[in-house]
Amino acid sequence: MTIVGLKTLLELRGISCWSLEQGPQPKKSITVSRSFGKKVTEISQLKEALASYMTCAAAKLRAQHSLAGHIIVYCLTNRYHDPYNYFKSTSCQLPIATDYTPDLIAAAEHCLRELFKKGLIYKKVGVLLADLAPRDFLQMSTIVPVLKNRTKQASCMDVVDRINTKWGRETLFFAAAGIKQPWKMHQAKKSACFTTNWHELLTLTV
Repeated sequence: MTIVGLKTLLELRGISCWSLEQGPQPKKSITVSRSFGKKVTEISQLKEALASYMTCAAAKLRAQHSLAGHIIVYCLTNRYHDPYNYFKSTSCQLPIATDYTPDLIAAAEHCLRELFKKGLIYKKVGVLLADLAPRDFLQMSTIVPVLKNRTKQASCMDVVDRINTKWGRETLFFAAAGIKQPWKMHQAKKSACFTTNWHELLTLTV
């Protein structure tokens, strides 16, 4: 059975063979970035893409029960088709670490306004969450007052995450991420979700 099979057998019999230290460690940073499916020149579409990526990053942040204290936003053009190769990033230190998606989206959009240059054709935008800390050990600020609605924010995000987990990704989404999303990456060659989506079950014709 090999050692892995033996440990599996012992685990099924109630004998622990997997200590907590051997489990996966929380990520020290979270990055979400994808190339656009079409040419993007307007800041409005960059904002939509950035909000969509930040929503995904925030969900991953909450899944590991962490808070982010620092965000980095970057954007770039296509170096093979654009003679003016542009790549730039900027960062933002949050007053208090958070996992609340609207606050993270607002901070990311503030960074994007510093990066955007009119007239360029953008290929990609991305976001990185850093300075991650456990949710139970929030470092408060002596300057910024404690948010009274923090409990309400946590409850709201918990509801969104549970609904999206049960009914599918983006069942609930933020309007800042756009509706039609024309910039979205092409996935024409993507394999169907045979094991997780009833509408994509493999069918055979005889």
